[in-house]
Amino acid sequence: MTGQFNMKPKTLLVTAAGTATAVNVIKSLSALDGVRLVTTDSNPAEMIASPTRWRTVHHQVPLASNVDAFVDALSRISEQEGVDAIYPIHDQEILAVAQSRSRFGSQVRTPALSADAVRECNDKWTNVQKCRSAGLPVPETVLGSELTRENFAGPMVRKPRRGVGSAGVRVVTAFDELRPEDLADNVIFQTVCTKPEYTIDVLALDDYFGAVVRDRLETKAGVCVKARVFFDEELKALSQRVATAFGLSGMFCFQVMTNPGGGYDIVDINPRCGGGTALTDACGFPIYQTYFSDLLGLPGAAAMKEQCRQREAQGGSALVCRYYEEVVTFESAGAAS
Repeated sequence: MTGQFNMKPKTLLVTAAGTATAVNVIKSLSALDGVRLVTTDSNPAEMIASPTRWRTVHHQVPLASNVDAFVDALSRISEQEGVDAIYPIHDQEILAVAQSRSRFGSQVRTPALSADAVRECNDKWTNVQKCRSAGLPVPETVLGSELTRENFAGPMVRKPRRGVGSAGVRVVTAFDELRPEDLADNVIFQTVCTKPEYTIDVLALDDYFGAVVRDRLETKAGVCVKARVFFDEELKALSQRVATAFGLSGMFCFQVMTNPGGGYDIVDINPRCGGGTALTDACGFPIYQTYFSDLLGLPGAAAMKEQCRQREAQGGSALVCRYYEEVVTFESAGAAS
């Protein structure tokens, strides 16, 4: 990839830079030749690791819940920094970028996701309906507002209709355990599936499709910290059906668990890479660098895709553990303690 050194670096903007998902992306791309990183977050540079650890150019921005202010900030930063592509991380940010694509310059690439596809992934009730209409396997699901003593098939898993990680998720064994706020439109209940719980990291490009399975051996706050990583043709085929049904491309991930009949049920779909995708990347499947090389049009994209093909052909499985690392940003003399 010697030709890459003679190119003007491509500038990638990564949002929500303080999250584990963004840190994984930034860490990987900091080692990729020909890429300049710009980060944004609702926190200032000194409150997140990436500007110090990986020398990113950082900008503090409004929360994506204020869509206009957030998109205005990204548009301004993109022009100021000469951004070639934006990769939004948080669910609200992904939707804001998808529905406001026309507000960025024509030279700024974004994930090829429609706003409808993002909404269908982020809304668990809509997600289940979409899966059912496409013939994809999902658990029996009831909207909280429609749950009664008669149709409560306990135990059931209570989930927020929109949410990330494990926040608000709990198993309810009897109808009398329910709280008034559970019986609402913003809550769903699903039949309990059993482990193993697999996350499938998918890379869907025009000329390459790959899927890697992570057996989630241990999670903390919904993020996988220990996993067995392997390849499986049945789950790869399911990944292709998910991509087709939801119109997903680039990097995305979804989770399956075992249903009472012994098959797989889809329990979550994310239109982006996950907090645990770094475990897949660590096993010699360069999912981050391959995707962004393709998105940015880097000369090494073809070689990266070939590396993914070779890793799939190699097969096998690996155990991966992750750890935390401290980053220190020194404050200037006289700064408030």
